[in-house]
Amino acid sequence: MRRFLLNSEIVYLFVYDAGARFSEEQLKGLLKNPEDFSKYEYNKPRPEEIPAINVPSIFNLKDETLDMAGLQYRFRVQASVYTTGQFVIRVRHATADDPVVALGTLTFDPAVATFVKNIAGKAKARVESSLVKIGGQPAAEETEAYRFYYIESDRAVALKKYKKFIAGLLIDEHKTEGLDEGYLNVILSRNISYYEGDIHFVGWESAVLVDRLSGYEHELLIVEIANVQMLELRILHKRISRMLASANSAIAATGKHNYLTRRYGSSMRRLNRELGDFYDKTKEMVSAVTETPQGLGEWYLAKLYALLASEFKLSELESSLAGELDMIDKSREFVSDVIRGNTEEWLEIIIILLIVLEVVVEVALLLK
Repeated sequence: MRRFLLNSEIVYLFVYDAGARFSEEQLKGLLKNPEDFSKYEYNKPRPEEIPAINVPSIFNLKDETLDMAGLQYRFRVQASVYTTGQFVIRVRHATADDPVVALGTLTFDPAVATFVKNIAGKAKARVESSLVKIGGQPAAEETEAYRFYYIESDRAVALKKYKKFIAGLLIDEHKTEGLDEGYLNVILSRNISYYEGDIHFVGWESAVLVDRLSGYEHELLIVEIANVQMLELRILHKRISRMLASANSAIAATGKHNYLTRRYGSSMRRLNRELGDFYDKTKEMVSAVTETPQGLGEWYLAKLYALLASEFKLSELESSLAGELDMIDKSREFVSDVIRGNTEEWLEIIIILLIVLEVVVEVALLLK
């Protein structure tokens, strides 16, 4: 969809985890004013047989206005909710003013940053309250924040006119005049273009799209998905680490008790169940999150996602989680072996006692 009189836009992304999975049916009536994503036509050629992206439920919340230095900044607020249990608050401001001045103010002015965080906080509370009603939980303390920029320009013009400014946006650096040319090239090296006139830069702090066409909701969605993945993988890593520490502590504690006691047996069986349930649930969550972008089905968007995944080191995070989950599984196997060994020892003791009892009975019969 073409929007006129637009020179640039900034989209602040605040990513949260609700700690539960939801069905598409549950999310349909979650909030008022759902966004009709189908109106944002994908402006790059796509074979008909390739499916569209599986879009999260997106809702338009109340717009907010900031009055500052005699100017009014109107912010559009959206909530993007995923069935895998994450939600994103988008705070957006589009402008027809000079991109360097407008985006520079919106990025680096402390008053704007405070205002935007307050907007996101209010929106988060509203979404969180609605999700709790359908089975979610209060959002985890761990969050992600990212920025997406659009600048209406031609690639060659932008690289000549805005090179240092774009690099500053990517590394969250306001003063870029003295940056080394080689360093600038490194910052801007992670990029992808579809046509000769567009270019999409990816960085750790933000992503910047330069294009003459302002229909970029699909690119924004890819940026959002990568951030959702990074947050969830980080949260799962912390959960696994806590579970491993708890399991090791429980194993050490039970080792202090005599294995013949009821307390020892029940503790080990409970730990075995907890480890098994945790392993199955976490593995399912990892699969659900990492499979989110697999339905992209489009070369350009898939390559854009790959750039973000590389920047965020998502593969390394996923491999680390796989190793940690393997440790959980090995801990469960160890506890199962201990339980099995204790059960066998109990059986041996019972058999010995039965043999002794049988001997005693036979001797008693002989003595009669």
